[in-house]
Amino acid sequence: MKDPREEAYALIRRFRAKMDQEVLKTAENHARFKLGLPLQPNRASEAFMKAKADGGVRRAEVLAELERYFAEQKRRGRTS
Repeated sequence: MKDPREEAYALIRRFRAKMDQEVLKTAENHARFKLGLPLQPNRASEAFMKAKADGGVRRAEVLAELERYFAEQKRRGRTS
């Protein structure tokens, strides 16, 4: 027997793949607005979502990106 949560996630992924991307973006923006979140995610949340997507297959890539970003910030003398 499959995990019901995994079955639900698979169903959601299938629906999202079939949806018009403009409709999907509008729905995401509406949900973010209702939750009090910014409509455009910041760099940290984008990196987190990219690292968690697809079971974390891009985690190493995201970590390398962050290391380059922080190295560049350090080189420029910025701390935030």
